[in-house]
Amino acid sequence: MSEEQASTFPMGTVWKYAITGPITEHQIPQGAKAVHTGPDSTGAACVWFFVMPDQPLETRQIVLFGTGDEIPAVAVRDFVGTLIHGEFVSHVFVPSVAPPQ
Repeated sequence: MSEEQASTFPMGTVWKYAITGPITEHQIPQGAKAVHTGPDSTGAACVWFFVMPDQPLETRQIVLFGTGDEIPAVAVRDFVGTLIHGEFVSHVFVPSVAPPQ
């Protein structure tokens, strides 16, 4: 794709959100896509999202499951990656829709 062609598409950016517990909620622009999970430069567990900053915000969850935990089969489509922190291994899921209010 040429630079000229690319300039006709809306531009987005990548934002980082911290994981603070087994279920973490953040206000994230609608339509955001989780693209990576891992530690940031300070070692804090995070998920990076591709976002369109001009979109309205919605509540999104970041959900952790440990190895061996039961995971709803529907969650597989929302898998982002695996975090290894010390002796613990967590599998990170970001449901593609906002939780019910």
